[in-house]
Amino acid sequence: MSAETHDLIRWTFQLEASRQHAVIELLRDYGAEVYTASDGHVQALWDETEQDLDAVAESLWQAAGSEFSITHEVFRRVETLEYHGVDDDRAAA
Repeated sequence: MSAETHDLIRWTFQLEASRQHAVIELLRDYGAEVYTASDGHVQALWDETEQDLDAVAESLWQAAGSEFSITHEVFRRVETLEYHGVDDDRAAA
């Protein structure tokens, strides 16, 4: 992973219920907030993590007993500015 800063990382994947517990506990040990759905859908969120995410993925696959696909998304803060000119009526006052 690059040294570029980010504000949030989200991992999304599907996992059989029988393998979820070990993976979810491991994600929490790595500092992720974890959300699950009854269909096996899992989301893990990290705020500005310093984890080696390649190593985290390897450990998750080991805990699950097989590899599964993980969607990795990085969110960066967007700076939005608005500039307004001075209204002519207010400028005359």
